[in-house]
Amino acid sequence: MTTQGSRHLLLLDPDAGRIVSAIGTDQEGSHMVAIASGAVRAFVANTASGSTTAIDLASGRKLGDVETGKGSEAIAVTPDGGEVWVAARDTGAITVFDARTLEISARLSLAGAPIRIAFSPDGGTAFVSCAASSEVVAFDVRARREIARRRIDVEVPESARSRPSASLALGSVLPVGLAVSPDGASVFVAASMADKVVQLATPGLEMLRVFDVAGEPDGMALTPVMPKAECHACEAPAESAPRD
Repeated sequence: MTTQGSRHLLLLDPDAGRIVSAIGTDQEGSHMVAIASGAVRAFVANTASGSTTAIDLASGRKLGDVETGKGSEAIAVTPDGGEVWVAARDTGAITVFDARTLEISARLSLAGAPIRIAFSPDGGTAFVSCAASSEVVAFDVRARREIARRRIDVEVPESARSRPSASLALGSVLPVGLAVSPDGASVFVAASMADKVVQLATPGLEMLRVFDVAGEPDGMALTPVMPKAECHACEAPAESAPRD
């Protein structure tokens, strides 16, 4: 986990409930973290410094910083562990660099405050949510080009317009969190201002389904484990009519 105030990446033992080590990033706004396959390296996006820090998890030391642009927040490592993609929401660009050498291989322009990145399971497509433009954009990873774009056009409740987050992206449903289905056929996006999660079909990003999720949904992850606790975001089933 990251600590923005103290500028560290913390390693936590969940079973023992204790911090194992604290590795300094020496950068401002250390916010999001992505782990390379094999848990060899971690990459931390630093929003205020406009950089991404590479950390060797085995030795617990910082390897270096990559300049990735002001507002660097969205970050993901390709499934093969070879590349790191970082989107800078203020700069409006995606930086791609080698996970081993830290050398930059591409910079892709993307306006609209790109804020999250997720890859398809085969690593061929990168999906990016854009908070300000209310869009999800898909890129061909190898060709480094945009292949699809979809505006998340769902209704925003009137009550949401008074939220503190409403000023972050006026007129947008504020799409943030992303999750890709295991088969790569769907991508889910959290439309925070609309209190909804939207399912899009790949590769064209056509809208498939919309789920009502109260409370400004944001971060998402997929799990094969079915919940055994009460789902507080789900509507209670209607009572059946009495029988004669």
